Amino acid sequence: NRYQKRGIYCMGSSYKMTPVEWTEKCVVTVNPDGSVLIRHTGLEVGQGIDTKAVQACAMEFKKVAADFTLEDVQVSLPKGTSDFSWSGITGTYGSCTSEAVVNAALDACQKISQQLAPFVGKSWREVVAAAAKSGASMSQVGQTQFAKDSGYDLFSAGCAQVQIDVLTGETQVLSFDCVYDCGKSLNPAVDIGQIEGCLVQSLGFSLLEEEHRSTKDGRMVNCGTWDYKVPSGFDIPVRMNVTLLEGGDGPGPVLGSKASGEPAMLLGAAALFAVKDAIGYAREHVGLGRDFRLDPPASPAKVQASCTS
Repeated sequence: NRYQKRGIYCMGSSYKMTPVEWTEKCVVTVNPDGSVLIRHTGLEVGQGIDTKAVQACAMEFKKVAADFTLEDVQVSLPKGTSDFSWSGITGTYGSCTSEAVVNAALDACQKISQQLAPFVGKSWREVVAAAAKSGASMSQVGQTQFAKDSGYDLFSAGCAQVQIDVLTGETQVLSFDCVYDCGKSLNPAVDIGQIEGCLVQSLGFSLLEEEHRSTKDGRMVNCGTWDYKVPSGFDIPVRMNVTLLEGGDGPGPVLGSKASGEPAMLLGAAALFAVKDAIGYAREHVGLGRDFRLDPPASPAKVQASCTS
């Protein structure tokens, strides 16, 4: 078909993570009724920090009493700084905050577990009651404990298949397959969601989000959604598969996990070069070569123009 062309491109990526650059704190309090309250310095904005912190806490306290459940733990909201200092913490960014918060939560939980150790062998609430009666400290502050050599390489691979309309320049991503080394995932559902979100965000960078600036003062002139296009529901790949690599390149520093999210941004380039591959076939139809330059984002105007010139 002269007016509908498809392209495909596969690529790999390597992303260096340095967890030692992150510092987070966490206060874990065991109440007299056995309920547990977590207060941490990470900002939950949908990336699953709270979920992972609760899971880590439940895992640690289940070693104390087998009847401990996730329902016994909750994260304090809204956050406050009146009862412990946020001084020296790292901002929530860079995909490593979740692991840093989990590391701090484990530190606090392990300190409490040491207080509860003399009373194990009973139900969770009986252990808590006995420890409280003895005067054990039931609230502890944890902080990230990363070794200087805790850095690791995070590898991923992506394959994009696209279809372009030669007349309009519009692109549809037919499929995007990603294999991601997440180590031993703290929560596969959360991590896969993070990776999928970053892949769609990277499609915006590679295919849609074109900036236009004034030649007089350099200010951005397409500031609204009418002219500046971000990915919408119709821009999501028709088929998108994310596979977490089993084993991978060794475990990460926090329960074997590795960061999820931003490293997947690199794979958006697969869609850009798949579009370039499709344009190459369109150019061959009109006697042009496949050697041409295509800068991101590959907007419809750029795609249309590249097909014929």
